[in-house]
This record gives sequence, C-alpha cells and structure tokens, in this order.
Amino acid sequence: MENLSEEKGYSYSLKPVSAVITEPLNDVVVDNPNGDVSVVPSTDPDSREVTVEATLWVDSDNKQEADLVEQKSAVSVSAEGKLHIETKGMPYGANGARMPRFNLQITIPADLETLLSVPGASPSPGPLSAGTALPGENVPDGTEPSPSPQTDAASPSPPPAAPEQTVKFLLNAGNGSVKLSGIRATGGFVVRNRSGSIEAMDLTGPLEAGTSNGEVKARRITGDAALSAKEGAITASSIHGKLTASTANGNLDINDVRGEALLETRNGFIHVREVSGSVQADTLNGEISLASSVVGGTWDINSSIGEILLSLPADGSYTVDGSVTFGTIRSELPLQIEKKTVKGQIGLGTYRIRVDANSDIRITSYPGPG
Repeated sequence: MENLSEEKGYSYSLKPVSAVITEPLNDVVVDNPNGDVSVVPSTDPDSREVTVEATLWVDSDNKQEADLVEQKSAVSVSAEGKLHIETKGMPYGANGARMPRFNLQITIPADLETLLSVPGASPSPGPLSAGTALPGENVPDGTEPSPSPQTDAASPSPPPAAPEQTVKFLLNAGNGSVKLSGIRATGGFVVRNRSGSIEAMDLTGPLEAGTSNGEVKARRITGDAALSAKEGAITASSIHGKLTASTANGNLDINDVRGEALLETRNGFIHVREVSGSVQADTLNGEISLASSVVGGTWDINSSIGEILLSLPADGSYTVDGSVTFGTIRSELPLQIEKKTVKGQIGLGTYRIRVDANSDIRITSYPGPG
C-alpha cells in the first residue's frame, strides 16, 4: 500500500475541472486512491455537465516541495467511450514513495440515463424505394403508385429486441470517506473503498458497496443493496429491494426493507425493524432483535452467543419453531413452550420462523419491545 498523505501540511484549492458530455456513454468511473469523494447531483435537470472541485493536501514541511507537487498533480476528466474521473498525484518524499491527497466534490447529472443519448439527435428516416408515394403526395397522371404490401402475405418475424441500455456508476476509493446521493443509474452503483466509510442515500438503481475498514450507511435506495464491511458497522434504512449486509466485526442496524434480508456478522448485534420478505440473520457473538408488523417470508434466526428478541404480529400467518441451549424461552403469543423448545402456529401458518439461540429467546406481540 502506498505511503498516503493525510490532511495536514499544505493544502491547495485546485481549479475546477468540467466537461460537457456530447457523446453517448454507458459507464461513469471515478478513481481516487487517496482522499474523500462526494458525488452530488446537478440542480439543473437538463444538465449534461460534469464538474470536479478538488482540494489537494501535501503532507510535507517543505513549502517548495509542496508547491512542486501541486503544480505536477491534476484531476483528469475524459469522456472517450466512458466518463472517467481520475486523480493523478505527483509522488514525493523520500524515494518518491508518498502520494498527495485529493478531496473531491463531483457534480454530475442527476439522471445518468441522459448520458445514453446525443443531445438534439433524432432518428433519420429509412430509405424510400423509387416510385413510392408518401402519404398525401400527389401521383402524376398516368403513373401507377407502387402497391402497398399485401396484408395477407407472410411477414418476416421481427428481429429480437435489443437489450435495454443502462448506465453503470463505478467508484474506486482507497483512503477516505465516500458520499453518494441523489443519483439515478439503472445499471447500478458499485462503490469500493479500502479504508474509509461509505454513505449512499437517495439512489435509484441497484447498489453494491464495500469497505475493508469503515462503516457503511445506505438510506432510501430504490433497488437491491449489497453492503459489506470487514471492520465496521452497517446501517440501512428504506431499502426498496433485496438487502444483503455482512460484516466481520460490527453491528447491523436495519430498518424498513421492502424485500428479502440476508444479514450476517461474526461479532456484533443485529437489530431489524420492519421487513416485508424472507429473513436470514446470523451472528456468532451478539444479540438479534427483529420487530416487524408483517411476516412475509421464511425467517431463519441464529445467534451462537446472545439472546434473540422477536416482536411478531398477533394476526399474522406463520409457524414458530425454536430452541435454546442454555437460556430460557418466554412468549406473549399463544405458543407451546416445553423445556428448551418453542413451537406453535399463528393464523394459517403460511410462513416458517426458525429460531436457534445459545441464550434466551423472548417473543412479544408487535409492536411490543423487540
């Protein structure tokens, strides 16, 4: 890993870089190995302009060296086949091993699908056969207009529909926080970070966001969301699609999932409130609490070390099958508890809830404490 500058030493506000997109594009790529990245939508709904504002940090005690790094470093914006925003910093310090830091604010069109077309372009008419009259066109005397195709003749099958074009957004960060908001990209968002937090909100399109060291937050996502962290917590709310969230060391705090939820942490709690689809929640060391006004799919809940707290609708349609190793079981709902197991059916028993805990299981009637 490079020797990366921090936010100290000398800072420089670089001249903004902008470009107007005049050719159709399918991909937007941002590469910034060191520094924060904030991506915001343009306030002009018809804008095709991309603007990058940057602050450069050079962690050096030598002003002359820092000035040289500023002169030789730049932000590149190119639009050849794809929109590519890239930071290019001059190495400095002993053996040229240190890299400056770029903090970026990027303003792009709110709807990236506008980049699929060329401004002002319109489809050209197809070729006409000689002697074919256009609708409303006079035919000279003595001239027979070309016959129209027979309606009863066999017509060739239409060609298969071309796949729908979409725009994909890819952001690669190395050392700094990432914030992304207010953008539509039906091709999806992929955000990768090595060391730093990720915050994504008000996005339309599937989201994949992962960091090795830092927390991940996702709010108001229209589309599936796959969130991952090795060392850090994950917070997700108002996910209109399937949610996958996994971390090796951190808590999961989940609220309002309009779809399936697959949740896993090795060391941390899992708290869920409102999920409309199936749920799979696993933690090796931590409690699990799940409260929902509906049970709309199979639930599999497992905590190796920690209690499980469920708040379930009394008027739902599900079965419950659970067990504990050392703890106790309590339920406000009419379920059968015998020694270390709990079983029973609520309503028609459409969906199955399976619960395995090492410690206690507590079941309350929604919206009781969960």
